[in-house]
Amino acid sequence: MPRVQAVQTSFADGQISPRMQGYVDLPSYKNSLKVCQNYVPLPQGSVARRPGSYFVSRTKDNASVRLVPFNFGQGQSYILEFGNLYVRFYRTDAVLTTSITDGGISSVNTSTNTITLAGSGHGLSTGDEVYLTLGTGAAAPGGLETSQRYFIHYVSGATIRLSLADNTLGSAYNITSAGSGTRTFVKPLEVTTTYTTSDLDDLYFTQSADVLFIASPDFAPRELKRTADTTWTLTTTDLKDGPYMPVNTEVTTVTVARNSDDALIKSLVDADIDASANSFTIPNHGLVDGQTVDFTGSDLPNGINASGTTSPYYIVNATLDTFKVATSYGGTAVTFSDIGSGDREIFYVDYGFNLATEISGVSASMSDHSFTSTGHPLVNGQQVFFRGGEGEQAGQFVDGDVTTGTDTIALSGHDLENGDVVNLSNSGGALPGGLNNTANYYIVDKATDSIKLSLLKGGTPVDITSAGGGGTHTITFSGIKTITAGTMYYVVAATTNTFKLSTSNGGDPEEWIGTASKDIKFYKKFIPKNSKVTCTFSSTTGINDGSGFSSSSGSSDVGRLIRLNVEVAPQIRWGYIKIDSVTNTTKVIGTVYEHLAYDGSSTEWALGSFSEASGYPRCVQIFQQRLVFAGTTSEPQTVHYSKSGDFDNFAASEPLGVQTGNFDTSGASIMGEQIYSDNAISLMVSSDTVDKIEWLQEGRRLTLGTSGGIFQMFGNRDDTTITPFSFSVEKISNWQAHSEALPAQIGNNMVYVQKNGRKIRELVFDREQDKYSAKDITLRAEDVTQTGINDMVFQDQPASLIWAIRNDGKLVSCTYNLDLNMASWATHFMGGAQTDATYGNHAKVDALSVIPRGTYDQLWMVVRRDVDEYFTQIAHTDITDGTDKIGITGHGLADGTAVKITTNGTMPTNLVSGTTYYVKSSATNDFQLSATSGGDAIAITQGSGTHTIYKVGSTQRYVEYLEQFYDDSMDQGNAHYVDCGSYYSGSSATTLTGLDYIEGESVKVLGNNAVQPDKTIVAGSISPSLAVTSARIGLVYNSDIQTLPLAIGDVQTATSIGNKKRIHRIVVKLLDSMSIQYGMDSSDLTEEVFRSAGDAIGAALSFFTGDRELAMPGIYDTEGKIYLRQNDPYPSNILMIAIDYETNE
Repeated sequence: MPRVQAVQTSFADGQISPRMQGYVDLPSYKNSLKVCQNYVPLPQGSVARRPGSYFVSRTKDNASVRLVPFNFGQGQSYILEFGNLYVRFYRTDAVLTTSITDGGISSVNTSTNTITLAGSGHGLSTGDEVYLTLGTGAAAPGGLETSQRYFIHYVSGATIRLSLADNTLGSAYNITSAGSGTRTFVKPLEVTTTYTTSDLDDLYFTQSADVLFIASPDFAPRELKRTADTTWTLTTTDLKDGPYMPVNTEVTTVTVARNSDDALIKSLVDADIDASANSFTIPNHGLVDGQTVDFTGSDLPNGINASGTTSPYYIVNATLDTFKVATSYGGTAVTFSDIGSGDREIFYVDYGFNLATEISGVSASMSDHSFTSTGHPLVNGQQVFFRGGEGEQAGQFVDGDVTTGTDTIALSGHDLENGDVVNLSNSGGALPGGLNNTANYYIVDKATDSIKLSLLKGGTPVDITSAGGGGTHTITFSGIKTITAGTMYYVVAATTNTFKLSTSNGGDPEEWIGTASKDIKFYKKFIPKNSKVTCTFSSTTGINDGSGFSSSSGSSDVGRLIRLNVEVAPQIRWGYIKIDSVTNTTKVIGTVYEHLAYDGSSTEWALGSFSEASGYPRCVQIFQQRLVFAGTTSEPQTVHYSKSGDFDNFAASEPLGVQTGNFDTSGASIMGEQIYSDNAISLMVSSDTVDKIEWLQEGRRLTLGTSGGIFQMFGNRDDTTITPFSFSVEKISNWQAHSEALPAQIGNNMVYVQKNGRKIRELVFDREQDKYSAKDITLRAEDVTQTGINDMVFQDQPASLIWAIRNDGKLVSCTYNLDLNMASWATHFMGGAQTDATYGNHAKVDALSVIPRGTYDQLWMVVRRDVDEYFTQIAHTDITDGTDKIGITGHGLADGTAVKITTNGTMPTNLVSGTTYYVKSSATNDFQLSATSGGDAIAITQGSGTHTIYKVGSTQRYVEYLEQFYDDSMDQGNAHYVDCGSYYSGSSATTLTGLDYIEGESVKVLGNNAVQPDKTIVAGSISPSLAVTSARIGLVYNSDIQTLPLAIGDVQTATSIGNKKRIHRIVVKLLDSMSIQYGMDSSDLTEEVFRSAGDAIGAALSFFTGDRELAMPGIYDTEGKIYLRQNDPYPSNILMIAIDYETNE
């Protein structure tokens, strides 16, 4: 048969499943591949070699970690490494560090390998990590690298020694010269957490500006806040007034009683006290005139006495933010000459006055001993006190204000009226002649700035015989007798507009006498914030499934909130407490966080949703300006929304008038509770089964991945805004969600991993059917997820890629393009290897994350590899001649441990640098070596210099990131196509150092943009075959594609199927590529050499674009597949393959 040509012009459908490879009439078959490994299909039809990775750092403690993105915007992006009890930070491709006090190098002693720092205030301990930084023009001490992580091996005062390993074995790291200039040590920036390694997989994150919110089913919600590049703090989120479980509907009653402890208002600082004005400033303090307070402190302001000396003090002259204190109710403000110092505290005494329930404009009727206030909010049984009766100050005068001839008292600016009843008192002298402090006087003949006094209403003025005996004379309202201002009374006989008072609940009304004074005001009694209260419940019903309160570790109710309405029915006024201790299953002691009505009982209470006993939320998200939590153990189907725009506030209702500020004169507008559209909301997903919420995803609607399917929450179809009055819950897919892998929002679509980890589904709204569909985008490549997916991220730029980790540690990608309805898969193997019994010998990816980086999104990962690990250095004298023993105190190496040895002097006799040996005859402080595990000991002598010992094949975890895909807008020297790589740029070098992290590995070397022979890392360095001024060094990885079997024509007439084929040549169209290997399969490949005879050795070549004709061996084969590979440190872009062949028909 004559030769024919088959052309594959597109690879856009990527790797397809072996189960699909007989489906030759599938339209996408001609655009698919049998193998697509370390290449990525592009929407334009070509495949591009994935870039290599850069080594950034080892993980701390070489343990499992989570990588979390933190993107503030404006180029401020970070990767956060969450590990065992810590979080570290990466920015601009490096570990963030912070300064060390006295961290500068003062001197270096190369004979002892000691470094003297600028002082002993460094705070370093053995095992601490440090990095070296250099000032302009400075030179590092010999042997030290600025990119290297060191451990403190020894510390004494200002003197330290270093090591490359976190141990104190053997000798310190060898330093060959002192260096010069400013040389300073810094340490990794680190924040301590409470999350152990076993907690990491359960952490859930969402971000708002500078705050990262963290949820975990085992810990109270926390937030990590950035205030500067190197200033981060982790705190427990201070949730206010919720969220709560449903309000108690059982018969269980709670009784609240205030404890004897006084409630702290504030620990005062100097700025709170103004001696010149005799006042205190506490923003929004909530105190009112007449309220009782007291002070403690060793050095209070002069004139203020500590509690128990002059007790209590009364609030006077209160404004929104300031107040003064007096020693008597309505008295003159205390003066003080200084502000004191140290600890100064002010606290409530006995009870609080609720300014929000002030009832003013009250009139009094002595005929029936009642008070009238139109539409007042009081009900029988409420406790109140009043002002405006006896004891309230009406004015003050001195002797000079008295005119005896006319019996007139000058009182500038007073507001007394004729008929008002007042009393007199004196401080520091005596009252004017004819007046006393026991009589009731009536105001008569009042003028704008003066008054006269009479013993009878409207009677003759009292004859004042003398001006007085000095001091200050005070006029106070007398008003109502037997009803004492500041004393608590119970409301009785309440009607719509009137009420009476009694000294006992439900008792007889007080039969007061006298005349109503000016401005009578009533206040409800309440338990103020910060008070300690005891809550006693009548049974355990409704508390932790009937088991009652617990103080046991791991299931404790300590810290849990309780919302309470202990107001006298039918009034409603919710307050809340936080549990401080558990007395027994029905009694707790807590701190008041929102004022409560005074001591009372109620069946209206709700337990906080979050605690050790009830569980903490496993999910957190921000949606429509609300912080959203979901998925506690006790409420696995419930979603809690904060107030809109107030992330830590979960109050489901508020006192009336709080938002509007509209209070009527009786105060009625603020009694009771009101739900506003921005109040917090708690919604439950109702289903036939208990569907645990696994994740939340923000979009136009809030999407919930659950163990029973996918749900969405929204307002309604016309307005998706969720409010307490408008909310909908809709199930959109029955395919359950994976418990670990989080979804990705891509445009208007969302992709998520199905519960078993084998399928990834695409949620798309079908407008024609008016519903969502959940298409399986792994259908045509089901084999790529064969061990299951456990993590997934989305890289938007430049190629719109979904990256996912399989359970075997392999990486897979899906090129996802909405415009082309494209979901094309590829597999990826990272360079290097790590061996485990379950998944074999290949490098394992443990974690993924993506952050924006300039014009592209940067994929970060943690990769697990087996490499030779620096163990320690020893002096040659630590080897004892004649015994063949290497002495290292407490080395901990077991027999059979594989090790390598290098030296900066001469090797011990019979040992070869970089060769693997095995520990033999291990004792506590020494061991021998053998050539094979369990073999005879090798006879050795000391050699000379310092010897370095490595443990062979130790598993390491590295933080790395993928470089961007190369394109022709970039400088060719920026193309990075080695894994776990490093980059050198500087003066001409014949030795490249700082490579100990891949000790013992064979690496690719791209020197001056030209491939050099592979090298093996020995003692952390290599010697390039040619001197370099720039170099990329890293692990090799194979990028492979293999075409599908040839099937020409339709399925009925495709005569090439099953027939032997002889391929004579192929033509490969390349873009920006260099070198390629080709053949029929991976076991027999031929390399196409792009360098010509005229190209200078070591010279860089320009990347090739065009057609490359490749001769094939002409072997007969029934399938006619082509295998292409690139493993040189260059990019590769394959646009088309043309295959010339003939068959045996």
